[in-house]
Amino acid sequence: MIKKEAPIKTKILFTISTFIFTSLFIFGCLESVKLPPIDNSFSVEDGNFTLYVSNQNFKISKVDIQIKIDGKVVVSRYFKVGNQHNWKKFVFSLPKGDHILEAHSDQEDVTFTETFNISDKHWAVVAFWCYPETQNEQNPKRFFTFKIRNEPIYFE
Repeated sequence: MIKKEAPIKTKILFTISTFIFTSLFIFGCLESVKLPPIDNSFSVEDGNFTLYVSNQNFKISKVDIQIKIDGKVVVSRYFKVGNQHNWKKFVFSLPKGDHILEAHSDQEDVTFTETFNISDKHWAVVAFWCYPETQNEQNPKRFFTFKIRNEPIYFE
């Protein structure tokens, strides 16, 4: 009996579909947290509130961070620690007065909320950290910090 070889089109389609399926599976597993969509209503190029966001943690090299201002998602992405000088800049136009900032990570199950006031131009930093509470690193403390200034913030 003579074995018939599959046509070249079939081989190519099989190879392409295998590659696509494998890629979707691998990349789907790497970023398992579904990030919420961003509300761009505050985002501008030259606003009065500049926010820098960073993952400052070598233990968790990539973390999902969502930032809400007044309940609107304004930042929603994965942040890699890199060399810890990996700050991402976001600029917003906010009305004068009090605002609520919420930083959250689904992956690390941590949320931070703080009220801040806009009176002029301001610069702020949100950073994600993870430190062991004791020498035993079984239950490290995960948290966000938020600092706001009335002058530009510079990083070394």
